[in-house]
Amino acid sequence: MLKTKLTIVRHGETEWNTAMRFQGIKNSHLTRFGYRQIELLAKALKNEEFDVCLCSNLQRAIETAQIINKYHRLKIIQSPDLNERNFGILEGLTWNEFMEIHPEVYENYQTDKINYCIPNGESLVQFYHRVKNIFSQIVKDYEGKKILVVTHGGVLDSLIRMIFDYPLSSLRCFSTNNAAINSIVFAEGKWILEEWGNVSHLKSLEVD
Repeated sequence: MLKTKLTIVRHGETEWNTAMRFQGIKNSHLTRFGYRQIELLAKALKNEEFDVCLCSNLQRAIETAQIINKYHRLKIIQSPDLNERNFGILEGLTWNEFMEIHPEVYENYQTDKINYCIPNGESLVQFYHRVKNIFSQIVKDYEGKKILVVTHGGVLDSLIRMIFDYPLSSLRCFSTNNAAINSIVFAEGKWILEEWGNVSHLKSLEVD
């Protein structure tokens, strides 16, 4: 049975993560803590074998991929289809700022979070289908390969919903932690979850 294995990681912590700001396709710098997360993630993955490294083309993901890749020396292939959801006019805002600056958009968003298209951005369902399409293409293009994917929390959310047919309308009941290790196998037309949200390599950060 030909297996395609994907090891999928989210970028390290960013300044906008800590400030709880909408962080879609705009860039926010990794924090010092974020760099430490990725250094530990890189060491945890250094003995893994990868045939290819795929990455979002957003800077926080590229930096994360570059740090991991120092142990593998693969060509990093960037794809905008692996980018975070485009939050349009909300990018860089906190929830409170969202409510204050764009009250009408906020009302529309709360009314239909799945289908409402944020001005200059994407709806959740549009984003979900983008993620579904890119991962379907990845396992087709790299059949039988071991693939490292560096991406974003929203992508991980959509991916796990796709695998388990978990509704977009349901609250998240799984983690999408920064610098966690997530492993999925695709074989005989089926997705098989091997590991999700593994942060054991980050334990030393808890006692600093």
